[in-house]
Amino acid sequence: HLERNELPQSLDLFRRILEEQRRKHGRALARSGDSADSASGSAAAHVAASPAVGASLHNVGLVLSRLGRHEEALMALDEALSVRRAALGRSHGEVALTQIQRGTALLHMSRLDEAVDAYRDALRALRKQPRTSGRRDEENGGSGESGDNGAGGSSSVDRGRHEAEALSRLGFLYFEAGELLASGASFEDAIDAYRSVLKSRRKKLKKNRRDSRGGVSKEGDESDDAVKRAFAETLCNLGSVQSKKKQFKEAIQSFLEALEIQRALRGDSDGPAAIATMDNLAFAFAKSRDYDGAINVYEDMLQAQLSYHGHYHDEYSRTLGKMCLLEERRKSYAAALECAREILALKERKYHSSSPGGAHPSVERARGMVSRLEQQVARGGRS
Repeated sequence: HLERNELPQSLDLFRRILEEQRRKHGRALARSGDSADSASGSAAAHVAASPAVGASLHNVGLVLSRLGRHEEALMALDEALSVRRAALGRSHGEVALTQIQRGTALLHMSRLDEAVDAYRDALRALRKQPRTSGRRDEENGGSGESGDNGAGGSSSVDRGRHEAEALSRLGFLYFEAGELLASGASFEDAIDAYRSVLKSRRKKLKKNRRDSRGGVSKEGDESDDAVKRAFAETLCNLGSVQSKKKQFKEAIQSFLEALEIQRALRGDSDGPAAIATMDNLAFAFAKSRDYDGAINVYEDMLQAQLSYHGHYHDEYSRTLGKMCLLEERRKSYAAALECAREILALKERKYHSSSPGGAHPSVERARGMVSRLEQQVARGGRS
């Protein structure tokens, strides 16, 4: 159900699993906000043999968070954290996963300082883990029950992926707080972690193909795609930090790398993420006064919007408007006029019957822009 994004069904199933685990192991005594350090000895002993209860609570919180029920999610995740710390120790990988999910819930609730603390705690736990051949965690489609292996290890690939996720979320929180240096540093560390994860996955895939004589795991490909999407998003976030700091050449490189990844992913080449990256890339080119580069990106962006939205979508008109402005800045008035005329045609088609008492204000503005540019071209503006 979870892999098919059937969230209500997933929640019902995980809650039934949780009740079964509680009947089997006993109801956890830890309350929201308790930790292994503050829990009484009897409470810690009560849940010490029940990592499966913590896993079930974690999964209930995960689904509630995806449903947008963040307060309920946080209650489940707080209890999961207490149980997992008592059962597994503060530095176990599953404790780190719960802290990452807590950070996400807190972020959605605008409790930013607490979210930062959760992500930092997750990073500390992840970095203390021994590197072992890990098993699959519940977020990757497992049953929701943790094994009873108390070693606390995970594969270096899984650890790196979760570390990159926590670092990327921290970078976002720092950016929201206006701490650009800390934000950029977190995103750069996340990017390094994603590169390491993808390198390890390529080696593993090559080995698996040799071992299976060319067979390819669809599940592995989908997992790689998820990592690549997160990697591209982090590169875009770093590009946004660099643009904010007026480091436009560096931002261009970040956005270009992100766009290359997005274009290579199945179904993403003309999707909203790639379109947003192109918009940011064109902005960085324009700010560095490379108007030709910006125009070329906007032209690609128009094609992507045409493919994804259709010709008459408002986003298409907005992109034409940005191109018109840049053509004017580089004094290419004939090219600007061509964009303006296309905007006018789109506006007239959209609003031709919506304003019986006269032209729609958007149509009037487009007509005024066309008239002004026609006069500029008539005065001898170069094409």
